[in-house]
Amino acid sequence: MTVIQDISDPNDPRISDKAAGFQSLALSPRGRVRLIDLKPAPRRAVLMGAEGPGLSEAYLSRSETVTIPMTDGFDSLNVATTAGIVLHHLRFS
Repeated sequence: MTVIQDISDPNDPRISDKAAGFQSLALSPRGRVRLIDLKPAPRRAVLMGAEGPGLSEAYLSRSETVTIPMTDGFDSLNVATTAGIVLHHLRFS
């Protein structure tokens, strides 16, 4: 089941709710882990920021940061495109 929620407070406990078994993934061009290299987890929370500014450091510091590598000359993807790629990948990984 996929649930979409707006979390506007970076201190919201849902972001890093390890007690509930969630792996929190923050999408960023500066992410430490490539999407393809993510290890399987039973429950994931995917955080995506607005196009342009992206997620603030407050969100990034509380999550595993994930990137989708791109060719030179591109700095980020449209957030809807990113959502589609990430959700598809997580569904079948």
